[in-house]
Amino acid sequence: MAAYRASRHESTKFTPNMLVLGRENRALADLVLSPVQGQSEQFDSVDDYVFDLQSKLLEAHRLARSHLHVAAESRKETYDIKVKRTTFGVGQWVWYLIPRKLVG
Repeated sequence: MAAYRASRHESTKFTPNMLVLGRENRALADLVLSPVQGQSEQFDSVDDYVFDLQSKLLEAHRLARSHLHVAAESRKETYDIKVKRTTFGVGQWVWYLIPRKLVG
């Protein structure tokens, strides 16, 4: 699960760790192979930390939504290529689906 959460998603362009936690998790191998750089943020109060985390998460979610919108449009274009448009004439017989609601 850690590998999945640390891998960047194609549609959102973010990792699940970034979208949920607001930062990337470091694996043990990352700590052993390279020194920790750029993650030494110091906050004067809890309120500063919360404000910083909220702003990071809001920005990440805004960007992820915009990336998802672009990905959805791309998938729609790919889907529409294979769809055949069907037109019906007046008086033409057609099948009409009425889904049943199952009780119980």
